[in-house]
Amino acid sequence: MARRNAGRMSDMHDNTITRRTMIKGSVAAGLATALPEAVMAQTPAIRAAVDASRTGDPITPYMYGALEEHIGGLINYSLWAEVLDDRKFFYPVDDQPVPAGARRGSGRKWTPTAGSRVTMDRARPYAGDQSPVVALDGSAPRGLQQTGLALARKEHVGRIVVAGDPGARVSVALIWGPGPNERQSVTVPVAADWKTIPLRFQTGSATTDGRMEIAGTGTGAFRVGAVSLMPADNVEGFRADTIALIRGMQSGFWRVPGGNFVSSYDWRNAIGDPDKRPTIFDPSWNAPPAERRRHRRAPDALPPDRN
Repeated sequence: MARRNAGRMSDMHDNTITRRTMIKGSVAAGLATALPEAVMAQTPAIRAAVDASRTGDPITPYMYGALEEHIGGLINYSLWAEVLDDRKFFYPVDDQPVPAGARRGSGRKWTPTAGSRVTMDRARPYAGDQSPVVALDGSAPRGLQQTGLALARKEHVGRIVVAGDPGARVSVALIWGPGPNERQSVTVPVAADWKTIPLRFQTGSATTDGRMEIAGTGTGAFRVGAVSLMPADNVEGFRADTIALIRGMQSGFWRVPGGNFVSSYDWRNAIGDPDKRPTIFDPSWNAPPAERRRHRRAPDALPPDRN
């Protein structure tokens, strides 16, 4: 019985302390609330006047602006002028489609042309982890292609980084229709070492189902390190029509990249030769939830966003 009473007394003691603490806290809060009013009562009234006839220095138009985010294809297709996907061959050149869930939208990749044997060189890649090697077969063209290209009726420029054996003869063709006159081919010289060769095409009509073919004849093999294709009127790599619309908005400045993409963005990846820069991936917009969780654990485990 004594032990039970002692327990009750202990509980009452604890409750008393708790109530006492609460009372002290309430009093302190009341004093804190009343103090500013007492101080304000002793402070002279503050008056302000606005003289609209006097102006100060103008506010710079670059103080306020907007950002551009990698939502779907907003950057990769609407702002960036690049026509090709996977231009540094993150994916192997084979007949398999882009892995399901690897990106939102219709991602494209390179595939072998009919009868071609393409292997991926992982020992001496030009950029990233691998570069395609095309085995030649005499006079029969062998190579790789990318389909589904959106081409405007205008001049296009680009480049290809290529190397090959002395017996290799390589050409790059841009195709905008089924007819024999709806294509243009450019001969590309090759050497043992990697060379960057400029490309220039004039498309005769617009299409959303264009194709680029990189093919070779002769003996030996040739390798491709990187490829690029843009409309010739691009503004330092951006689409001219989109830049005109952005300028019309008079937004002051635009921050690119912006939004969720920045959470996995490394500014060092934007330095140096664009064809030698590492591939990057946007896990916020281009990966399903499971891949996003995996990316947080292993940032280098995901595929690129157009390169």
